[in-house]
Amino acid sequence: MATKKNIEIKEISPEDRPFVSKLMTNSLIEEYGDPPTSEHIQNLLDYYYYKEISIIYVLKVNNIFAGFIWLIESSDVILGTSFYCAIYLAIEKEFRGQKYSKLLMDRAIEHCKENNVKQLRLTVRNNNIPALNLYEQEGFHIYKHEMSLDF
Repeated sequence: MATKKNIEIKEISPEDRPFVSKLMTNSLIEEYGDPPTSEHIQNLLDYYYYKEISIIYVLKVNNIFAGFIWLIESSDVILGTSFYCAIYLAIEKEFRGQKYSKLLMDRAIEHCKENNVKQLRLTVRNNNIPALNLYEQEGFHIYKHEMSLDF
């Protein structure tokens, strides 16, 4: 018999902040390797935590922190429109592959609609196939290409 899961998505609370910091730190290290110092990641987190128009939705499964999505409101100065940018979406390793990213992305889309914002943007790496598949299923399309030249 399958166990019913209690799934909750809510705005971040003070007691959730250490879990978000830990997961984001681990995810950044997983993606980029060890930072020059631990202060680099903490400075990044502090910058976004205290940015004026920032919202974090956390996902809990059976009251266990499982992941988060972080949105920041921004504006397109050329078009004169506002949009949200999903700057980070992360799921704890033991919860990956269970469609929790989709639940968080759906909540982000709902947040945009609730706030009458007409566009949600994000950046994703070309080799992150699970994320690309999720975003395409959600209806995202290529808006622009970001390129780099490594030396």
